[in-house]
Amino acid sequence: MNADTREKHLLDLLKDHGGQSREVAKALGVGQEELLDLSNAVSPFPYPLGAVPAQTFTELPYEDSALTEAAANFYSLDSECLLAAAGTQQIIQCLPAMRAASTVLLPRLGYAEHARRWATEGHRCVFYDNAHRDGIAGEIISRRPDVLVLIHPNNPSGECIERDDILLWRSLLPSNGLIVIDEAFVDATPMESHSALVPMEGLIVLRSAGKFFGLPGLRLGFLLAQPHVIESVRAQLGPWATNAAAQWAGRIMLADIQWHEAARLRLRTQAQLQYKQLCSLKILGGNIAQTSYFTSIILDHEQAQRLCRELLSRHIVVRYYDQHPDYACVRIGLCASAGELERLLAALRALADVQEGLLNCVN
Repeated sequence: MNADTREKHLLDLLKDHGGQSREVAKALGVGQEELLDLSNAVSPFPYPLGAVPAQTFTELPYEDSALTEAAANFYSLDSECLLAAAGTQQIIQCLPAMRAASTVLLPRLGYAEHARRWATEGHRCVFYDNAHRDGIAGEIISRRPDVLVLIHPNNPSGECIERDDILLWRSLLPSNGLIVIDEAFVDATPMESHSALVPMEGLIVLRSAGKFFGLPGLRLGFLLAQPHVIESVRAQLGPWATNAAAQWAGRIMLADIQWHEAARLRLRTQAQLQYKQLCSLKILGGNIAQTSYFTSIILDHEQAQRLCRELLSRHIVVRYYDQHPDYACVRIGLCASAGELERLLAALRALADVQEGLLNCVN
């Protein structure tokens, strides 16, 4: 593999999901332990699960009513309005197959699997740039979509949406229209969730357990929707949709209220510190967004690629979004410690020393 091919391969790894540290280390020719992997947006403070009891695996993993009850309490919903799955990705893959050919309005910058899965099933995908009230209303009126996909907060822009805006947009969709709200990153600020709207016809909310609890390998997420939608997705998933270890862990994690409160405070505190430190670096410009899980920087494409390459040369891995033709987004996951944050900041300061104003931000 020549240098240009290797560089393209590395950038492609940063585009196609995060957390691919094994492949990135291999491409860089270093040990995985040498990397500071900030490419995913999962909490770096995982829930302290003990050993999984051996008997967990001795029976087929049918739906566990205890997990359903714990999730109903966690999400403040009736149990018939939720369904466990192997992560929200599994649900994202199911939904497009449940509708006739539709026009789907999605964020241009966001979790790309939404558009990929709707397009794969033959639906027509159209895009909006920002989740502004009047902007999306205008898109609905002019493009006449059947489905609206929202990400709250958006990954990677951090943009949030308001309850009244959702109600307006739903009123503009056809009577059999659908709004899908991906709330994979809302658990650190649950008061901002729109799950209370779930009884509304034509609304689906997706919630991820892996991100807040820092355990993406469990593959545990939830569909929140009206009971008839739950039954349709349940039939689509078939038996044993959620593995036994995830169900066992979910019962424990979702019920641990004391841990939830401490984790939320820890995430918000660390995120605010990281955001403040990154904002102090003038080379990053002023267009920086924050959630409790990551910090994102809007740059032009050349600058974004340069930043990613320079950080990779220092064995720091971030996430690179190139979906928008006018600008790119570099997402930096939350550092787990003061030492990791200092390593990141030292690398960025070194870039400033090499070339002042390297990363002047797009306005």
